[in-house]
Amino acid sequence: MPLAAYADNNAFKVYMMDTGLLCSKFDIAANVVLNTPPSFDGFKGALAENYVMQALVTNGFSPYYWSSEGKAELDFVFQDRQGNIIPLDMSRFQPPYALRVSAKNFGYENNIKSVPLYALFCLRP
Repeated sequence: MPLAAYADNNAFKVYMMDTGLLCSKFDIAANVVLNTPPSFDGFKGALAENYVMQALVTNGFSPYYWSSEGKAELDFVFQDRQGNIIPLDMSRFQPPYALRVSAKNFGYENNIKSVPLYALFCLRP
């Protein structure tokens, strides 16, 4: 089923299709974006998200976003040519540790621990 069949036209995000023009609109020079204090991290995250949207659309994807009653959100969800649904989450923070749950086996790479679905009941706080 195409993602468009699930789209809610009353819930959307607005992006500018040229990230350079977005910076220009806010009168921000490139060196300012690259050398900003941590207080600008939220804005830099928004610029990065805008750039990803621009790249996805330029490459022929029709990205959507997904949220669950305002509790969880995926920045981008799109389909490839085979119809596979691909979630893409822009991490705005860098946690020292993360957990991925999937059908794959146990693993640990880049501070991400992978746990198979069948073993989820073993997780403890």
